Parts: sequence; C-alpha cells; structure tokens
Amino acid sequence: MSKSGSVPASDPWGTVLALGITQITAWGSIYYSFALLMEPLQSALGASKSVVVGAFSVSLLASGLMSPMVGRLIDRHGGRFTMAAGSVLGGLALCALAYVTSVTELYVVWMLLGVAMAATLYEPAFAVLTQAFRSNYRRAITGLTLFGVFASTVFWPITALLIERYGWRETATILGVL
Repeated sequence: MSKSGSVPASDPWGTVLALGITQITAWGSIYYSFALLMEPLQSALGASKSVVVGAFSVSLLASGLMSPMVGRLIDRHGGRFTMAAGSVLGGLALCALAYVTSVTELYVVWMLLGVAMAATLYEPAFAVLTQAFRSNYRRAITGLTLFGVFASTVFWPITALLIERYGWRETATILGVL
C-alpha cells in the first residue's frame, strides 16, 4: 500500500467491484429511500411535504459542505477509513431515523446522513479509484458508475416492500443495518 488505507495496486478491479457494491447499498439505502420514506415521515411527524423535503435538502447541503474535507482526508490517508466511517455513520443515522419524533430530530438525522453521503457516494469513491488506477482511472470510474445504475433498481422495490410489510420505522432500521 502506498498510503495507509489505500488500495493495493495488485487488485484495483477488485476495488471497483467492492466499491460498486457499496455504491449500490449507499445510494439505495440513503439517497433513494427518501422518496419512499417521505410520506410516512409526513404522517408520523404531522409535517408538510415541504418541511420533510427540507430535511433532505439539508442533507444535500451538509454533503456539499463536507466534501472538500472528505477529499482532503482521502488524499492524505486513502479512502478505506474515511469511506468505512461514512458507512458506519450512515447506518447509525438511518437507525436513528426510525426513532425521530419531531421535525428538529428529522433535520439533525438528515444532516448526519448528508455527512455520510459526502463520505460514501460517488465523489469519495472516484477519488479512491483515481489513486488506485492512476492513468487508467477513467475506465474504473465508468465501471463504478455502471454499478450505481442498479441502486434504484435494487433498492426501490426492496424498500417499498419493507415499508409495506414492516412499516417505515423498521425499514429505516433494516436499511441502517445494511
């Protein structure tokens, strides 16, 4: 390893596969789940659609604000720890989502999910691939992006089924555990 936590040069395509699976899971459980959780959140909190969507907007803002710091961490130390920490934070925040009882709690949880997105979605994964592949990074990024296509295809029906069968709170917990 050239940097602590960076990808071994001997298996960069294995890294694409591993990151592809984590991209499907992160996009599906954090990003795409919101569309299906929105109405149950509105009902549970007695909040308007715009208030609930505002929480998701806060996550996007948090993600954007945290991205430069995440990039610097990956440049200095590699992506393994940073992306793993983002995954753990995302899982814990999704589990916490199951327990929100107020709009304030909803906004705090989605802010944390935004921080998790900054450390788990495409941008940090692309930085890791750029380090691992050096001159051939474009092919690796294209390959990884193709994995992302499956996030909505896989997680939309699974999340809908989970909500129907177990309710939104249990679904948030299941997604967090994933």
